[in-house]
Formats: sequence, C-alpha cells, structure tokens
Amino acid sequence: MDYMYSGRWAQKAVPAVQVDGGKMTLEDLASYQVTWGDPVSTDYQGYMVYGDGLPYMWMQPEDRRYS
Repeated sequence: MDYMYSGRWAQKAVPAVQVDGGKMTLEDLASYQVTWGDPVSTDYQGYMVYGDGLPYMWMQPEDRRYS
C-alpha cells in the first residue's frame, strides 16, 4: 500500500493529475483510508448483476472538491 499511497507511484501520479488541473496532493493519498463494503446485487432477466455497496469505491461526498 505504501507504494500506491505514499511511495513511488504516488510521487508520479500526483504531478500527472496536477498538470491537468487536478487538486490531488501527496498528503491526500497518504491520508486515504480504504473502506470495503458488501456488494449489492439483483436478478435482471435471469442474470445476477452486482454493483458497489455503500460506502462505494467511487467518489465520496467529501471528495467532490476534485470534480
């Protein structure tokens, strides 16, 4: 995890985001806490369809400042 959130990958990813106008910082990544939830599912025309449960992995309300 260190590689992604505070290591070499993070040090390359943050400038790449910032050059396109993004506001992500190394501090943002270093303080990020992964959360896992159970997926939601439903039957649709005989197929089981799965999606992210809550909290979902995508943009959280407090992260909307990056949009």
